[in-house]
Amino acid sequence: MAVSTLRYVNQARPRVQYTWLTWLVLSVLLVGPLVGPVFSSLGWPILNLINWPLYLMGENVCPQPDFVFQVLGYPMLVCSRCWSGVFGLWIVLLTYKLWSGSAFWLAWGRIPELGRVAIALLAFGPWVVDIVAAQAGWWYSSHTPMMLSGIVGGLGAGALILPFAVKRA
Repeated sequence: MAVSTLRYVNQARPRVQYTWLTWLVLSVLLVGPLVGPVFSSLGWPILNLINWPLYLMGENVCPQPDFVFQVLGYPMLVCSRCWSGVFGLWIVLLTYKLWSGSAFWLAWGRIPELGRVAIALLAFGPWVVDIVAAQAGWWYSSHTPMMLSGIVGGLGAGALILPFAVKRA
């Protein structure tokens, strides 16, 4: 009895497949910030030519490029908050893939679109407040609060965007 019920539950759950582009973009966002330090540590002149635009892009995308982790003695391309935001995206990607038919995701899908956008914007609240307060000199954020606000912001962005990046099988 339990086996047939389990089989029915597994069949009822929609199968989620992300497009190859979704996997590629999120993989580049995860691994990309590590490429610059690795290239710098190797010291090959050709890699320095590749590194220059990578760091330029990181400085223009990241609001606080001075707050980076050091990898192999060289700075990452983006701050710890931006990189942690990618972890939030990955958490959503994997949970939606595994549990898209769960009560949470079904309830999330029933929230009106404007409500989902509002929740995602609220998830970015700690991110924005920390950046503004740090730049105004009200406080200095260490990597830990930066990473926490990044993950929360990534969860909000991922919950809003990633369910649209699937193809139903």
